[in-house]
Amino acid sequence: MSEERRVHPDCINASNPYHECVEYCFRKIAEAKEWIKKEESENFFWLLS
Repeated sequence: MSEERRVHPDCINASNPYHECVEYCFRKIAEAKEWIKKEESENFFWLLS
C-alpha cells in the first residue's frame, strides 16, 4: 500500500505524511535557496577583505 507523494525534499513540510507540495511550497523553496546563495556570496566577499 505504498502511495507516491508529491513532496519536494527541501520543503519544510516534507515530514508531514499528508502534505503534498503546491506552487506556494516551490516558491518558498526557491526564495530560501536564493537567500542562502546571496548570504554565501556576501560572506565570501567579506572574508576576502
